[in-house]
Amino acid sequence: MTADDVKFTFDRILDPASASPLANTFRSIDHVDVLDPLTVRFSLKTRFASFLRYMATIPWGAIVAKETVDQLDNAPIGTGPFAFQEHQRDQFVQLKKHPTYYEAGLPYLDGVSHRVGW
Repeated sequence: MTADDVKFTFDRILDPASASPLANTFRSIDHVDVLDPLTVRFSLKTRFASFLRYMATIPWGAIVAKETVDQLDNAPIGTGPFAFQEHQRDQFVQLKKHPTYYEAGLPYLDGVSHRVGW
């Protein structure tokens, strides 16, 4: 994840053409500036007391890389403890332990499966 990914994500959310359901939540953002490869600055139009809480909570703070946005439906990526492995619509989602997760020793599980309607 890079600062460019963060800027891309919020520019996309705020673009009326994307019709993002998160646009109203982040309407106080005026713009996002990339300061260096790992740092961004959010400029707000108004006070936004819950801004940091939203940024630290999924789905509001989920960052999308520009080069992967078109494949999110079938091959999502992320920096969390688990990585996408397999998906069958209306059946299941299978995740595996993320080999480069930033917290050493975590997660404790090798994987997670979520079966729909079971």
